[in-house]
Amino acid sequence: MPAAIDAAAALRPRKDNSLLHKPLHEDVSADRAWVVGRRIYVRCPKNSQLDRKLIELGAKWDWDVRARWVGTGKREQVLPLVLADEQRARAEQEAARQVLEAGRWVTVPRGVVALHGRAGELGAVWDSAGHRYAMPSEDSRAELQRIVDAWVAEQKAAQQRRAADNAEARATQEAEAKAAAVEEAERRRAEIVADSGRAPIGDTETLHTISTRWMNRATAESTAWPVGTVHRLRGGRRGLVVARKVWFTNDDDATDIDWHPDAPDEAHWNFQYTLAIVEPTNAELRADAEAAALRADAAQLHALFRELGRAGRVVYAFTAVPDSARVGTIRGTAGTPGTSSFDTGTVILTDDDRVVWQHPGHHDDWIRTEAVVTGSDQLDRVRALLAAGARTRHHVDQLTYTYEITTTATR
Repeated sequence: MPAAIDAAAALRPRKDNSLLHKPLHEDVSADRAWVVGRRIYVRCPKNSQLDRKLIELGAKWDWDVRARWVGTGKREQVLPLVLADEQRARAEQEAARQVLEAGRWVTVPRGVVALHGRAGELGAVWDSAGHRYAMPSEDSRAELQRIVDAWVAEQKAAQQRRAADNAEARATQEAEAKAAAVEEAERRRAEIVADSGRAPIGDTETLHTISTRWMNRATAESTAWPVGTVHRLRGGRRGLVVARKVWFTNDDDATDIDWHPDAPDEAHWNFQYTLAIVEPTNAELRADAEAAALRADAAQLHALFRELGRAGRVVYAFTAVPDSARVGTIRGTAGTPGTSSFDTGTVILTDDDRVVWQHPGHHDDWIRTEAVVTGSDQLDRVRALLAAGARTRHHVDQLTYTYEITTTATR
């Protein structure tokens, strides 16, 4: 397979050995053929036409000089061969120079032996400065370019196939990993439910809460509901924590990224729970009923105070009701218990069946109001509320309302 011509190497000046050797002929370079004593040395590429002709003449190889030699007695046979080869080399150099000047360039990818070999077959000349080939004709240029383009297209197609195969393999691995994670999560949830001893109803709910309290991750993790615990949700349903996630949102993300509707515009901790809804126990049902009764009791007290408040009239001094005449008293306050509460009025049931409502007024007018009710629905309701005994109830609206009930029996 013919090799491409390296024009730059062919045009490089040769080393002048004229002072060391006697030239064979004035038209032959001294480092190509020379005479030393009774030997004629010829340096030429291995397996070239000249090399084969010299071997036919009985030429020997000199390992020290790295050239073949024959005796000077064969000068008349060797000289025509060397002159013809020199002429051929010069003709090739001239042809290569003309091909380079024509500039029919083709760039061949490095390291692709088959493409470089094909360039040599088409008579390409290598431009070592530009790392490209100059072609001897437009047809040869088009042919080599077509071959190079086809090779590049095949490489791109192969790369795309590999990329597609890799993407498919990654997608398969991710899908398998996701399926395995889901399966493990389901197994873990089933295990948590079984260990809890609770009866699941088949529903699952996600609950997201936040906290703006300053704390580190360890504290946040300890604050979150533990996995395996049961919590009461709105509507009285019970949720068993089967998974949880805790993460922090900084100030920037709180205003720009955090999508949660209840998230504040400040740094906060997020608590997300996965809850398996379970059947409430009898004890929980009883606790719910007791809590509902407490809320209903507080709601009745709150409604009574609102009705009596609307019936009150401005007075300069309250009706005096001595303790000995009181069957029971209901005193109301509002605000934060124990810190910033204020008086919302007092209901007194007297032993002569009167309901006396007294309100001291509000800062900063302190206008007293009072209502005295007899023989009405409010009287029966006050009797019933007092009959339930002394107690304290809280009603939560925009404020927390506290009602303290005392009766004669407990005074």
